Amino acid sequence: MEKISVPIIGIDLGTTYTVCAYYDQEEKTSKILPIEQPWNGWEKDKFKQSKQLSSTVFLHQSENALTYAYVGHFCNELRKYPVQDQTYRLFKSIKRQMGTGWKTRFNDTIWTPPIISGIILKTVSNSVQSYFGCAPEHVVITVPAAFSTEQRRETIAAAKLAGFDHKKIRLIDEPTAALLYYIVKNPQEFINQEQKYITMLDIGGGTFDVSIIEVSGSNDKLAIDTIACSRYNEVAGDDFDLNLAALLLEKMKGGLAYFEGLDKQEQRNFAWRLLAEAERIKKEISISASQKSKVSRIELKRSPPESPYRIDELPQKRRLADTIIFQELTAVLEPYFYLDKQNKSKNLYYPTIYKPILEAFDTANKVLEMTDFGHDTIDKVFCTGGSSRLYHFQEVIGKFFGQQPKIIDPDFAVARGASLFYPITDNKVTIGEQSIKISFKRRLFDGVYLKSEKGKLLEIIPPNIPIPSERGTQDIGLVMPRQDYRLTIEVYIGRGSDDSLMLSCPKQEIHFSNLIPENTPIHIGYTITDDNQVHLAFTTGNHEGKLQIVDDYNLGLDKFRLPEVNRVSR
Repeated sequence: MEKISVPIIGIDLGTTYTVCAYYDQEEKTSKILPIEQPWNGWEKDKFKQSKQLSSTVFLHQSENALTYAYVGHFCNELRKYPVQDQTYRLFKSIKRQMGTGWKTRFNDTIWTPPIISGIILKTVSNSVQSYFGCAPEHVVITVPAAFSTEQRRETIAAAKLAGFDHKKIRLIDEPTAALLYYIVKNPQEFINQEQKYITMLDIGGGTFDVSIIEVSGSNDKLAIDTIACSRYNEVAGDDFDLNLAALLLEKMKGGLAYFEGLDKQEQRNFAWRLLAEAERIKKEISISASQKSKVSRIELKRSPPESPYRIDELPQKRRLADTIIFQELTAVLEPYFYLDKQNKSKNLYYPTIYKPILEAFDTANKVLEMTDFGHDTIDKVFCTGGSSRLYHFQEVIGKFFGQQPKIIDPDFAVARGASLFYPITDNKVTIGEQSIKISFKRRLFDGVYLKSEKGKLLEIIPPNIPIPSERGTQDIGLVMPRQDYRLTIEVYIGRGSDDSLMLSCPKQEIHFSNLIPENTPIHIGYTITDDNQVHLAFTTGNHEGKLQIVDDYNLGLDKFRLPEVNRVSR
């Protein structure tokens, strides 16, 4: 087929799988770009293209001490059967570590989440370059709505490491992207309709993202306003698998004692195989339960699904074999679906699927200046993400909201919606029978704070401010404590100055070109981009200060060179 000369791509950089979609300008639709990856070995003829790229990274130290990277299906398979070899390192679910400051050393190099994510994005970039023969005109990368300013900064850093032009990168929230795809497919549900409040639930392997979106349309305009999002998003499919894997070990005779008696490498091997089997069982039982429930609830109770399992060739000539029944899976998931109806405020502290939902409700009340925004205010509930297929998840969400959620293409909706973002904002996509102009509204739900020398938090930017936004210099009480050219600052982000979960940003220094006298006031201004990136400006008198990151986690990130990625495929 003829290549598209100026591609617009959307990338769903997922915890478990990464997907790339592109906008076909001739057919005016979104299509999935197959990504080349190792399938059952490292040899060139064992690479193949797939619509989903496993977000598992394998680093290997070669004989000449160089590091090579592989990303894709075969790397995911390796986590089931890891070999005892110190010349490799496996990374899975790295997205969960973004913005945490996590790092590790391998082959005399420090590896951080943006670097490892950059390797994943480089794999996508290679396939884009191979397919189109040129760099993309626009790159839209999706992130959880709950991602902080720092997590978004690291995502952009990863994209730059992968070789994407930073001027062409745009971040949008995953729930917004999925909803955008649904609106293009089903415009009649939104055009010329009254204002609606929509809950978008995006639950994958590593994150559960909740957004509340206000949609209002009239004539030829449709406004999409994200009025709230969750903050906590760490309960998802991987956690369900972990609980089920623990049950498999418990059902094994002497399972815990056997596991503790293995050496570390054997424990890792066994644990990975347990998790892989748990994931398979969860999917098998859930699919069967969904099929039976569509027939009747009586059929589901009369003949509950079950899944046999077996793991052979374990150390000490052991094997693990039995059957998991539907009721056991239900009990395993119950802790994540617990709702305290007597004291609803307590649910904000339980690590369950209700915590992010209630957090989003709380933010919506603040933004809309209401006190009773809740499940009965929601007009429609949409779900996307791989774990949205889970029968038990759909059941509890349906009961909580009083309506069954509508599932939007769990695997590809987010990437497809991302690829449609620029064509829609440029009015290149006709929605419905007429051309509809869609406008987007966003907020910086986190406030930004500066820590003074005395330990007091000074508010620079209040929570829930609309973006993009800009403010000239202001006096917040920051002064130069001593005569110097520079000043170290500590920036924090959170939902209020008394926020117990306040997140610390990388340490930075303000550098002035001239010596600044002691007790000189330092004025602060800011600009917030569409990508939730906060840029601070510092001035004192006629002197402008420039910010520099000084912590070792970020030093040299812009100049870091990624290792060769999936090199044998080229």
